[in-house]
Amino acid sequence: HIARRAATYFVEHGKPEDATLYWRFAKDSLPTLVQLDLYRAANKHLPRYFSDYRDFINSEIRNHYNRASDPVVKAAALHALSEFGWNMRFIHAQVQASQDRYLRSQAMEALAYISNYPGFDAFLPSTPAAYAGSWRPTSHKVLAAVTRDWFP
Repeated sequence: HIARRAATYFVEHGKPEDATLYWRFAKDSLPTLVQLDLYRAANKHLPRYFSDYRDFINSEIRNHYNRASDPVVKAAALHALSEFGWNMRFIHAQVQASQDRYLRSQAMEALAYISNYPGFDAFLPSTPAAYAGSWRPTSHKVLAAVTRDWFP
C-alpha cells in the first residue's frame, strides 16, 4: 500500500524532469497497479517535446490493458492513458466494446477527465461533421449504455 501511495503522489505532485524516471520505475518488478500509477505519472508529467518517449509509454500502457483480465487493472490502465488526450479514441472504443459495468464507468471517468483539460474545446474540431465518429457525438449514447442497467 505504501508503494501505491508513493506512485499516486508522483501522479499528483510529480515534476516534468522526473517523468522518465517514473517510466523506468514502472518497468520494475512491482505490483501491476503500482506500475500503472507510475506510468500515469510519467504520462502526465512528460514534457511535450519527448514525443518518442510518450509513444513508448502509451504503447506499454495499452499492452497492460490488453493483457489484463481484471477490470480494476484495465481501469487503472485507462486512467493512465487519460493523461494524454490523444488516447481519447482508444478509451472510447474500450467503453463501447466492454460489457463490464465497472470498466465502462471507469472509462467514462477517464473520458470526462480528458474533457476537463484546459483548452479541450480547441483540441477537437468545432463542427459536428469534422468529428463524426469521435467521442463527442456518441457520448450521450455511451453514458446511456453505462447507466441503463443501474437506473431503470
